[in-house]
Amino acid sequence: MSRTRHQAGVLAFERLTGELTGGEVEALVAALPALKHLAELESQDREGPKR
Repeated sequence: MSRTRHQAGVLAFERLTGELTGGEVEALVAALPALKHLAELESQDREGPKR
């Protein structure tokens, strides 16, 4: 993904999260560790089994 496209996505995400309620922001923050773990698992899956 190009840096410009990535930055556009970041800015869009930032704008959208600014529209969340306080409770929604708290729920999103609470979910971040699980989302990070999912990203790590997906990365490992793409790399294939360890030898």
